[in-house]
Amino acid sequence: MDSVEDWNEFVQPEIASSFKEARDLVEKDLEQAETISMEDFFSPDQFETLKDTLPELRRVVIPNEHPEAWYSTLRQARLLMNEEYDLASSEERMMLRLEQQENIDQDRLLIFAQYELYSAIQGMLVENVMGLS
Repeated sequence: MDSVEDWNEFVQPEIASSFKEARDLVEKDLEQAETISMEDFFSPDQFETLKDTLPELRRVVIPNEHPEAWYSTLRQARLLMNEEYDLASSEERMMLRLEQQENIDQDRLLIFAQYELYSAIQGMLVENVMGLS
């Protein structure tokens, strides 16, 4: 048996199972998201004026035993997004850094924002929760 066959038989199924378990934990955590009252962030007068235009905010609590699952799931999502949309090697990333967003399609800009949000959450997990910094 060569190393590719070994990989396919022994390693790949374990990785797939691990990824699925991580995604399942994240989905469970997301299902437990709490709605946050916007009234807590504004004075009563401000809230009354803005209440019809304010978005619904939700808070996701990541249990102490789940940060690795979150990190893994976000990493998977970012890898898949890069594969699908060619984000990492794209010249558009340079335009974003140079604040030239007007030169980028708005739908694509949202994809970049999502990708960067996932990256920021991963960074917060590493620095504040996982103790790896």
